[in-house]
Amino acid sequence: MEQSFDLHALRGLQDACYFWIAAFTSLVPSGGLGGDAGKSLASFAGAAVTLFLLFHLARVRGRTGATGLLLVGVILNAFYSAVILFLVTASDPGRFQQEISYLVGSLAGFHTFASVAVAGVLVAAGLLALLVLSHRLNLLSLGGETAGHLGVDVERTTWAIVLAASLVTAAGVTAAGLVGFVGLIVPHALRLLLGPDHRLLLPAAALGGAVLLVLADTAARVVLAPVEIPVGVLTALVGGPFFLVLFLKRHRSAG
Repeated sequence: MEQSFDLHALRGLQDACYFWIAAFTSLVPSGGLGGDAGKSLASFAGAAVTLFLLFHLARVRGRTGATGLLLVGVILNAFYSAVILFLVTASDPGRFQQEISYLVGSLAGFHTFASVAVAGVLVAAGLLALLVLSHRLNLLSLGGETAGHLGVDVERTTWAIVLAASLVTAAGVTAAGLVGFVGLIVPHALRLLLGPDHRLLLPAAALGGAVLLVLADTAARVVLAPVEIPVGVLTALVGGPFFLVLFLKRHRSAG
């Protein structure tokens, strides 16, 4: 599971969430259909559709391989990114700066108790489902074939895991936009410290990601005050070098 659900697929999933949020915002009057809840549900629906396309198009002879997920993830990522840019440039010019800020990530959306409550409920529901599946995640990390021999229904479990992850992603993207690298830096760093047991790693990653995002948002507000740097820009500036170091370390170890 860890190996097959690659970075491009995750990015495509984030773009899908934002695409459906943008479509919802454009078509539904402000405050209609539940506001933040409606946006979260729209983004979750978009993520679910994207997951269906991703796994269906990447399946070859009844199996879903990492290479297929990579290629389809790249294609979906490019398609959704192009549609998002079209929606942003074709929308009201007065909202252009706001949309750009949302695209690079911002916590400005957390301005009401309702927005915090909606995001909190959806994230809690998704995390609870993942915690229930944490033991199966441990088995899947050994490889799909091995997990199957140990009694795990690999296909059904994979769908359950990615749908739960989609719910968490939808809530996060609705609230904060496309903040990159937080969900990649924290789990990898904590895996080195705590080990691969998802029963411990999942709650630790959720808490660690929240702490990192708050610290990054605080830094983004004060480094160039009164100018506020989008928090997504700051996390990308930190996350890029982090993954370069991680890649070089693994490459040298393998060599």
